[in-house]
Amino acid sequence: MALNESASVAAMTSVFLRCFDEKCGARYPVTEVRPECACGNLLDVRYELSDFDAEAVKQVWKIRATTQVEVRIQKSDPQRFAV
Repeated sequence: MALNESASVAAMTSVFLRCFDEKCGARYPVTEVRPECACGNLLDVRYELSDFDAEAVKQVWKIRATTQVEVRIQKSDPQRFAV
């Protein structure tokens, strides 16, 4: 998986605010700044994972971990990577 494919993993998640009261169930966009629902109850942040591909997520994390290790090595021994 290429590093630029990590955006497709992020696109699989939708985030929204939902009323704690199951009877109400109102939903609001996460971009809307609201401390409470119109009914007066608190809001919860919810995530919906559609077509979640665990292997794709694992690959993204492997790429990130490898990149971080390479950066740490380069910073710890800059002479080794001098051109």
